[in-house]
Amino acid sequence: MVQWSMVNLQWSALSAILLMEIAFVVVLLFPWISPKFWHAFFHSKMVQKLLHWKYTQAGLRIGAGGLVLFLCDAIRSIYVYGQTMEEKATSPIMSTADKDALINMRMYQAERNFLIVGFALFFGFLLRRLIGLICLEAELMAEADGTTLVVEKPKREQPPFAKKALEKLTKDE
Repeated sequence: MVQWSMVNLQWSALSAILLMEIAFVVVLLFPWISPKFWHAFFHSKMVQKLLHWKYTQAGLRIGAGGLVLFLCDAIRSIYVYGQTMEEKATSPIMSTADKDALINMRMYQAERNFLIVGFALFFGFLLRRLIGLICLEAELMAEADGTTLVVEKPKREQPPFAKKALEKLTKDE
């Protein structure tokens, strides 16, 4: 019984993640919150510190890997209980109603888990793309207005051999 409650806790946590992602997408799509606000929010010092914290990127990759692992587990469960249902249909021995109910319940849970983790992955990719498009729209709106949004990006220093090659190419022309 303890094992099933841990499994239910795991899928409840994934359901909570899915619901948070859906809520965040809905908030991002509110028409009265301008893209300039979201651009300023996503490029604020607090969010940038959080994104550039050394464990954030690793945590996001581990989380996405975990979601893919849960997706594979859900697919495996669907396959296992699907085979059980096929064996039950071809079996000459009549099965009891309790066994049928148990198999159907587990098949339902496997399909539910597949949908939960599939939509969680989908909304994760959707959020990433939506945030990028909202920030791009804010930059285009600022460019059309003739103003510029100040975003500090780290400047990358060119290696010395690249500088020499660039100088040589521009000198020859």
